[in-house]
Amino acid sequence: MKISTLKRHKHAQLWFVRFNGRNKYLGNRQTSQEEAQQMLDQLRLEQTINKASPQVNESEQTITGLLQYYLKHQCQATTQNMRDRHRYCTQFQEAFGSLTVKQLKPHFVQSWLDKQTTWNSTTRCNALKHLSAAFNWLVINDLISRSPLKGVKRPLPLVRGEEFILTQEEYNRVLKLVSRIYKPIVELMWHTGARPSEILTATAEEYNPDTHEIVKIHHKTEGKGKTRRILLNDRADEIVANRSSIVKRGLLFRSIHGKPIACDILQQYMRRRFDDAGITHPVCDYSFRHSAAVRWIEGGIPLHVVSAWLGNSQRICYETYAHCLERVRNTRHLLPN
Repeated sequence: MKISTLKRHKHAQLWFVRFNGRNKYLGNRQTSQEEAQQMLDQLRLEQTINKASPQVNESEQTITGLLQYYLKHQCQATTQNMRDRHRYCTQFQEAFGSLTVKQLKPHFVQSWLDKQTTWNSTTRCNALKHLSAAFNWLVINDLISRSPLKGVKRPLPLVRGEEFILTQEEYNRVLKLVSRIYKPIVELMWHTGARPSEILTATAEEYNPDTHEIVKIHHKTEGKGKTRRILLNDRADEIVANRSSIVKRGLLFRSIHGKPIACDILQQYMRRRFDDAGITHPVCDYSFRHSAAVRWIEGGIPLHVVSAWLGNSQRICYETYAHCLERVRNTRHLLPN
């Protein structure tokens, strides 16, 4: 178990260490360096005591044994992402559990993916992504020397096309039908283009009123050294500032019973509201994000700026929104004389 030296996160203002390739935060913003160091010493002591990594012989250890060890020590199913990973690992064990890493060939996996007739291209892509993360963790921890998925071609995810975009008029109709609990969430998704999960997990501590943005402390890109910043326009800033003044600390949005709102609950709720609003074309909770991106691109915002606002790479942004770029190709008026 590799644990780095103590560091201070520049933007989150939290003490952290690199632990098995990921950031592990110690305490909160009020935690002193001495307190954080004590937490780090305790963490190292616990890892020394609990150093019970199996002595893995790749010619003998089965896929079931490896994935069970991963699920026990790393994949705690407390988030939707981890629940998905747990599900895909379990399905993979059912298919190849008795094989060893050396026996499992890439074309076995490719054939298994092709046989999942109920999965679309996006589901196959997500399955391979989660399984790769599990085996890469085993490689990092020296439990196996090479991922058996190396060489398996990841399918391209389906791109939600122009038919998923909401017009201003459709958004207004939907907003009128949304309850007071969900209304500020819907407005934030529309104005910021943030992912539903980013809004639902936003906290008062992440809101920076000086820069008018939400700086995500824990985000899926933190392992790559990136910080997710959600910029807020006037209306979005007003909503977040109001919620921060009410909740003081913790999640900005909770259910009527005071519990966190899960992404699938929001998805089901919005599906009913879309039906009530009489919207017949394909639409989902991510439509607010796609609609914001299309509005910005058609408004003349450069693609690299839009990708930064969305928290995507320029390549992903181009692949996802190429359908609307064709409508803004005529830029002859911008050429200097």
